[in-house]
Amino acid sequence: MLINKSSRQLSQLFRVVLFVISIAFAFFLLQAGSLIIKNLPKVGVDISLNDYLDEKEVNLIDEKLNELNNDLEILNIEKSSLIALHDGVDKDYQLEKERYQSELAARYVTEDNAENESIKTARRELESKRQNLQSLKSDISRQAVKITSKNNEIATVNFKRDGIYYKARKEKTSQEDINTLKAFSLRLFFVLPLLVFAFFLYVKYKNSNYWPFVYGWGYFSIYAFFIELVPYFPSYGGYARAAVGITLCFVVGKYTIQKRNCLKTAAKPARQYTR
Repeated sequence: MLINKSSRQLSQLFRVVLFVISIAFAFFLLQAGSLIIKNLPKVGVDISLNDYLDEKEVNLIDEKLNELNNDLEILNIEKSSLIALHDGVDKDYQLEKERYQSELAARYVTEDNAENESIKTARRELESKRQNLQSLKSDISRQAVKITSKNNEIATVNFKRDGIYYKARKEKTSQEDINTLKAFSLRLFFVLPLLVFAFFLYVKYKNSNYWPFVYGWGYFSIYAFFIELVPYFPSYGGYARAAVGITLCFVVGKYTIQKRNCLKTAAKPARQYTR
């Protein structure tokens, strides 16, 4: 009895040691596999937006925008000067108007005909300032129209520039998707045989004396396939990864349900026999 007990304990100890060996084997395989996957050729990862832009056309547009913005700045300065001049003339006009109204009131009070010439002069002066003020208002309005026209011109050029950048971004995104697919395919070409070989080893040698290496290789290939490949897996807006996740859950769930049903079927005769 003691020999049998010692033998069972020794067998369990060896099993634990072999299990640890399988984990260690998988760990070192993972380290090597991770380095290999990272050092595989990277396809077009250094592309930039400038690679898809017509630099000559963009430079011409930028020069045009600088010219238009300078013109707009000058127009705004001129408008500010006209507004300041208008405010000064308007102030003089209001003062002249008050003076004229005062002289006109004094004439009616004194009824002095000698003041008629002074009033006429004040009226002419007032009318001149009024016309000048009206002219400045017209100049400000015309300047505002010029500024609006210049802003519309700038908006048109900016729209053209945005179109060029939009097209370049679209081409860059398309190329990035192609590069991602190429990088993933290259790594899949390396990892998929590992998974197939692990499945072959498991089916054929899972109960052999070398099962720790079989399981270690299996852990390594599963990790490499489902973890190491994830950063390189094409996303396509997240739909591709979601589809793969749903498929894997269905396959694993179906396999688990079938195994559970098999265990239930195998256990029923045993329960009936015990009764």
